[in-house]
Amino acid sequence: MHTRLWNDPEGFQDFLGPVPAAFALLPSLEIRAGGRAAKHPGVPKIPQCAGCNQHILDKFILKVLDRHWHSSCLKCADCHMQLAERCFSRAGSVYCKEDFFKRFGTKCTACQQGIPPTQVVRKAQDFVYHLHCFACIICSRQLATGDEFYLMEDGRLVCKEDYETAKQNGSFQSCAGCRSRGKKY
Repeated sequence: MHTRLWNDPEGFQDFLGPVPAAFALLPSLEIRAGGRAAKHPGVPKIPQCAGCNQHILDKFILKVLDRHWHSSCLKCADCHMQLAERCFSRAGSVYCKEDFFKRFGTKCTACQQGIPPTQVVRKAQDFVYHLHCFACIICSRQLATGDEFYLMEDGRLVCKEDYETAKQNGSFQSCAGCRSRGKKY
């Protein structure tokens, strides 16, 4: 005797909202009876969770990247936070907004770490920096708006005082490595 396992396909939801007759497109359900698998055409197939590989027997499921998920299994690949409202993907992995932009967004010129879109940054010409990375490479003093500094071709920053001292001592033989001289930012 076989029983139909899914009797309310209208109740299922994907990640973005309700999906009417979500399983009408799925060809068949495998039911194991007496150790043998039997196919029953027209009966929807029970989706398997991409996170835990278990069948999803919940009333609600999530569908992301054409894969089904338990709501508790859809988590950020980096921080493992449960994703409830939206997610971002790259190369088959799912991320929260913060981790997606850290990994794939704009990188800080000084530390090469990702910069989330919500974070305040400093810019010098085409270079972008975390606030704490916008600092002189010699004295490590954080540079503020209005400070004069030298911007090296590779994006390194040198405060005006350290540059002048290094130049007098012969540490900087020429300004060939500078993109701008004493420009205020």
